[in-house]
Amino acid sequence: ALFLAICVAFVPMIFIFGILAAIAIPNFQKFSSRAKQSEAKTKLAMVYTGEMSFIAEWNVATSDLISLGVDPALNEGTNRYHVGFAQPANAQWETIGVGDQHDASRSDSEKAGLKISADLGAPFETLAAQYCAECVAEGENFKIVAIGNLDSDATLDVWTIDQDRTMTNVVDDTKE
Repeated sequence: ALFLAICVAFVPMIFIFGILAAIAIPNFQKFSSRAKQSEAKTKLAMVYTGEMSFIAEWNVATSDLISLGVDPALNEGTNRYHVGFAQPANAQWETIGVGDQHDASRSDSEKAGLKISADLGAPFETLAAQYCAECVAEGENFKIVAIGNLDSDATLDVWTIDQDRTMTNVVDDTKE
């Protein structure tokens, strides 16, 4: 009789906890994903600031992340997002007279932060061109892309920022 009384008391509590968990867990996951997106916004803002400084000095934008003062480690390690351009830095250096500062030993892929990323599932350059073909630096105009995978599914989270500081979530991985 005691066992039956305990079961009758605990079954409704277990049922209530199950309902609460069913509501709380998805909300927590959504909140967690939104918090992870702040990494993309922070990285884009940092590259934006470097690009604006570069334009102020040279009157032209560049897709060379290192020339923007961006540490190559920005796209390595435990970072969720990779930041860069759809096209790597090019021969614009000679045309604006900063060839001395251009490190010819670095490949175009290294300059633009492009590499094969296991967490993105493809080379960054391919993904950047797919999601933001207009993410280039031309004249004093530029658009930078950040691509990440928040939850290890096939959907990537893609953000962009342009010279007007317009930040856009092109593909939202929190809704997939």
